[in-house]
Amino acid sequence: MPLAPSFQMLPVALQELFLLCFEVGHGNPAARPTADVWSKALGVAEDGLVRCGVNGQHYYSGHLGVCPWCERAAKLGGRDPFPALGGISSGQHLKPAAIGKSTSKKSPIKITTPKLKPKTTPTKSTKSTANSRMKCNGF
Repeated sequence: MPLAPSFQMLPVALQELFLLCFEVGHGNPAARPTADVWSKALGVAEDGLVRCGVNGQHYYSGHLGVCPWCERAAKLGGRDPFPALGGISSGQHLKPAAIGKSTSKKSPIKITTPKLKPKTTPTKSTKSTANSRMKCNGF
């Protein structure tokens, strides 16, 4: 699972501004949104935040159907970037994550190293061609 939050977590208006800024604006800086446009879009996004019903520390964009932070914490074995206040007071957030802990025994992972081809040295004709190019270029 990727650890970075999904781009789709952002409100659609912010997604569009990011694409305009970093894709279209990469080659055409004049197409980038202004600071005023960003400011207004961020204000609208902030107004659209929803507080999670399970963890009051979680806020997310109202266009999402469920809390992405709760989903992420579940996938990470209980690790939560914004733990509930009750979990903090009990020290729950400091306990090791349950990731990878399984009761079934798995065979160890075998790592194979690819065989590398031996390096080839330039032939005499290649060396002389390179040297003649250097002489032609004044080196």
